[in-house]
Amino acid sequence: MATPIVVCKVCNKPLKAATAIGNVCGARCSKLATAGVTGTVIASAKQTYAISSIPAGFITIAQLHVLIANNPQNGATVSKMVQATGGDRPYLNLSVKGVGKFANPITVPLIQAGSKTRMVHGWLATTAGMQAIATGAYTGAPKPHPLQVAIFSKAK
Repeated sequence: MATPIVVCKVCNKPLKAATAIGNVCGARCSKLATAGVTGTVIASAKQTYAISSIPAGFITIAQLHVLIANNPQNGATVSKMVQATGGDRPYLNLSVKGVGKFANPITVPLIQAGSKTRMVHGWLATTAGMQAIATGAYTGAPKPHPLQVAIFSKAK
């Protein structure tokens, strides 16, 4: 008999850790819940980042993660990528440490409406983009999408 899947009461993601299953809430969401975050708040916040169609040249955060991990010579690390793209669940944009702080408008992730996959500008996967993530110097970055600029200015 298969074990029933228990999902987080805040974000609806499947839970695996015994403590999280017992609490019906993951560790990260438990912290967010104390700040008043609910599933409704998360769904509403994700709509801020939603775009009807992702522009050409954007890649998933997962693809960028793999490229950075496989190209350490460019200086970027996965940790720096996470920080540059707003941390864990950046769409919540709360005053929780590491959330909603973007390095540059080009690093703001977008979500295609109806999806949960975060997408970032493909320039970040280039040698220049990875070096920018590593150093924080985005002077050679291309012009970001207008929604990225709007979100970046709200997060400041």
